[in-house]
Amino acid sequence: MYFSRYHTVLTVNGKNFLFNTFNSSLIELNDVGWKEYLLLKKGQYKNISIDTLNLLKSQDFLLASKDEDEKRKKQIHDHYLTSKFENSKSVKIDIGITNRCNFHCPYCFENGNKNNKIYLNDSPSTYFMHLSAKILEYVSEQLTSGVKLITLTWYGGEPSLEWDFILNTNEKLAKICNLYQCSYSNIVVTNGYYLPDSVLSAAPNQHFQYIQITLDGPENHHNSRRNINSTTNSYSKIISNIMKLLSAKIEVVIRINIDKTNADKAKVLLNNLADTFPKNEIGKRLFVSFGRVFGSEESYSLDEYEDVYREVFTQASMLNFVIPSINVSLLSAFCSAESINNNIVIDYMGSAYCCWNDIFDKNKSVGNIFNKNFEEERASLSSLYYDELSLEKVNNGKCLECELINFCQGMCPYNRLQIKNTTSKNIYLNDFCKQIIKKRLATQIAALLLQRKNR
Repeated sequence: MYFSRYHTVLTVNGKNFLFNTFNSSLIELNDVGWKEYLLLKKGQYKNISIDTLNLLKSQDFLLASKDEDEKRKKQIHDHYLTSKFENSKSVKIDIGITNRCNFHCPYCFENGNKNNKIYLNDSPSTYFMHLSAKILEYVSEQLTSGVKLITLTWYGGEPSLEWDFILNTNEKLAKICNLYQCSYSNIVVTNGYYLPDSVLSAAPNQHFQYIQITLDGPENHHNSRRNINSTTNSYSKIISNIMKLLSAKIEVVIRINIDKTNADKAKVLLNNLADTFPKNEIGKRLFVSFGRVFGSEESYSLDEYEDVYREVFTQASMLNFVIPSINVSLLSAFCSAESINNNIVIDYMGSAYCCWNDIFDKNKSVGNIFNKNFEEERASLSSLYYDELSLEKVNNGKCLECELINFCQGMCPYNRLQIKNTTSKNIYLNDFCKQIIKKRLATQIAALLLQRKNR
C-alpha cells in the first residue's frame, strides 16, 4: 500500500481534517485517527484498524502502489498542456465594450489608460455594425466547429454606457446559437448605477447569466470611493437597481473589493445587505463575491488577504450569500491569458489581449480580430503569459508537482506576472504559497461545516 501524495491535513476550528486533493474527499480525524495517520505516513500499517484502512482505500488516500500517483501526476500535467492549446466546447469571450466610465474609483486597474480614450459612441455609427458583425462572425465560426456553449462577459470601462449595443448584440447571438442548438449566456460587470427601463423590459430575451455589481462598503464609505461625484448617493441608487433586477428575475452577484481602507466595513455591509434584501432572494438570485484590490499602497498581500477573506467569507456564508466549495478538478490553463485557443479577450476596437487587466493598453495587444491573420498574430504575440508565465517555467516547474495544484489551479497568471516583475512578494520561496492555499481551503471547509450545522 502507498499513501497518496495528493492530500493535505488542515486544522479547522481545532479539529484535524484529511483532504484528498485529487478527488475532494474529506475526512475528519479524531484523536485515534490522527495517531493512525501519523503511523501511516511513516509506512507503519500493522497497528492500523481494518476499518481505517478500508475507509482510506475507499476514498483513494491509500493506493495499491506509487505507480498510481505517477499516473495521476501525468494526468494532471497532460490535461494542463492540452487545455493551453486545444479548443474548448465551451467558449468564453470577454469584451471591453468601452473605456469610458461614469465613476472615479481610486483603485481601478485601468487608471493608467484613462488619458488615451477612443469612445465607441464617438465613432461613426457604422462602426457598431462592423463590431457586431465581427463578433457574430467569430461566434459562427465556433458554432460550425461543434461548440455547445457560448458565454460573453461585457465589461469596460463601464459597459452600462453601451446598453443599446449590448442588448442588440445579445439578441443576435442568442438567435444564431439557437440555430446551432448551442446554449448562450452573458455576464455584465457593471457599477450598477445606470439601469434604464429598456434593460429590464428586454431582460427575458437577454440570456443574462448574472449581472455583477460592485459595492465596497456601507453607504457613506461606498459613496466616498465609488461615485460620480461627491454629492451623489450612488449607493442608494445601486441598491434600488439591484431590487429592480431581482424583481425581473435576474441573478445579481454583489462584488466587494477589499483593501486596508474598507476591510473592517465589509462585514457591516454584509449585514446591511441581509437586512435590505428579501430573504428568499439571498442564495437564490442574490450572491456576494470578494476580490483583493491590488497595485496600491492600501492593498493587502496575498497572505494578508486570506486572513481578511476568511472573516468576510464566513460572515457571508452564515448569511447564505455564498456557496462554499472544496471541489477540485484536473489542472487546466487558468484562463485565456495562458492559453491560445478559442477563448478570447477583446476591446471595442477589436484588439485582443491575453489578460483583461491589460485591456485598452495598446502596447499589450496581441492582435486584432479584424485582421485576416488574427490567429497567427495572436499566437506569436502571446508568449509572455503562454510561455514565460506557464506553470512549466514559473516556480521552476514545481507547481506541476504540488499536491495542492488541483485546488489552487496555479494561481492567476497576472499574479505570476507581478511576482516575476517583483511588484509582488515572491510567495514561491520556501513554499510559502502552500500556506496561502491552505488558508483558502480551510476557509472553505469551515464555511461548509457552518452551513451544514445551520441547516
